[in-house]
Amino acid sequence: MDFISTGTEILKQENVLTPRQKDIIDTEKEVLKFPFDRNTAIGQVEKNCIRYPKLALGAIMPIAIRGCSLEQMTNDDILKILQLQFGILMAEEGVRGIRNQ
Repeated sequence: MDFISTGTEILKQENVLTPRQKDIIDTEKEVLKFPFDRNTAIGQVEKNCIRYPKLALGAIMPIAIRGCSLEQMTNDDILKILQLQFGILMAEEGVRGIRNQ
């Protein structure tokens, strides 16, 4: 089991999920979705940036460096931003992967 699945499985064991925990699970779904759905992935990146302003930096930096919008980025770049957001949300939530249990 990988870090993403392990972390969200821990969250899913909660009786009531907080809005942040729901967003973590939604972000996980986008990261793991196959085939990759560019439009919903961009929507999740934007939703995360609006709800958690600290995460906007993770999306803004690649955009500033490349000089293009999310819509102009490659699928790999969008996926990397989602993975970064997921990791930050998990860390802020205090969820540890199986390596740290």
